[in-house]
Amino acid sequence: MNDQTTLSAEEQAEIVRAAKIAEQSDLFRKTWGSDASIPGQIVVTRGVASLSVGAQAQIIRVFDPFSDDKPPEWVS
Repeated sequence: MNDQTTLSAEEQAEIVRAAKIAEQSDLFRKTWGSDASIPGQIVVTRGVASLSVGAQAQIIRVFDPFSDDKPPEWVS
């Protein structure tokens, strides 16, 4: 950012772009890819991929990346 109190049009556009990416990212994580209108890709480690579908579903259900605490917390 520059030293002036006003932002250039380019800087303002970058802030809007970053906010849109953050919003889409949050929506994708909340829906785990079930909403095709939100672009994204789910990536897991080989270890998780080798688990049964039921075990993978349980992992997805117990992880809450949207708790008020930072970093994301495991919840039961």
